[in-house]
Amino acid sequence: MKPYKLYLLTGAGIGALVAPALFTRAEARRAPTATSVLEVNTAAQAVSTSAQGTTTVGGTVNVGNTPTVNVGNLPTTTTVAGTVNVGNTPSVSISGTPTVDVGNFPATTSVAGTVGLSAGTSVAISGTPSVNLSGIPTVNVGNGLSMPVGTSYTEHRTPVSYSGVAMIPDGYTTGSDSSIVVPPGMRLFVKSVSIDGQVISTQQIVRVQWRSVTVASALNYEIGFTGLTRSGSEDGAVHWFGNISTDFEVDPGMILRVDVSRGDTGTTGQALVKYVFNGYLDPVPGPC
Repeated sequence: MKPYKLYLLTGAGIGALVAPALFTRAEARRAPTATSVLEVNTAAQAVSTSAQGTTTVGGTVNVGNTPTVNVGNLPTTTTVAGTVNVGNTPSVSISGTPTVDVGNFPATTSVAGTVGLSAGTSVAISGTPSVNLSGIPTVNVGNGLSMPVGTSYTEHRTPVSYSGVAMIPDGYTTGSDSSIVVPPGMRLFVKSVSIDGQVISTQQIVRVQWRSVTVASALNYEIGFTGLTRSGSEDGAVHWFGNISTDFEVDPGMILRVDVSRGDTGTTGQALVKYVFNGYLDPVPGPC
């Protein structure tokens, strides 16, 4: 009888231990329910944002308030293969005076369209580069009161001094010289004349005339002067001097002829008159 009681007591003890597990409420055996958590991220309690490894960002990253971005381990040279297009007219600022190396720069860079330089822009060209202009570009030059075009005056007159000798042969009272010919395309303006006449002591130079004639010796007009002054003797000859201011013109290609005379003071011996014409040559305007 005792063994049977022992088995009953043992079974009752095991049943007491297993019964709570079998009759546990169903709610206790269900999955846990999600619960909202409020995370605080303030200066005093900041959330760590350190990225590990490679972080891929999709979409747009906005950086405001001009922060300082430190880029470490930047390579010395960054090689970019292919074409890099920069759009939307970005602004690139380079501070300081860094060195920018551009490799494989083409010999010729073609720019299509218009290149505008704003006021105050400075363009520096160093060395002796070759500048090729294709076609016939149009250059507009402003000429206003605030910035007039610079001008310079070039004297078109050429000062000249012609000299010669008019001989009076023995036995004659007059002589002449026609050695001065005005160049083509130029007009001769005579402003002064100097005379030095030489005759024997008993004679006198009484007249000196100069005239403009054509190559065919047709008379154009004549100007003369008298009143020469005796100025001593030398080597048996008496000198007669004269200076006069004039305004005499000789056209292009014409001859300036000088005529001298010792009048009725004698015909013995040879006499001569040295002359100098001072003035300028002026170009003759061509047909418009």
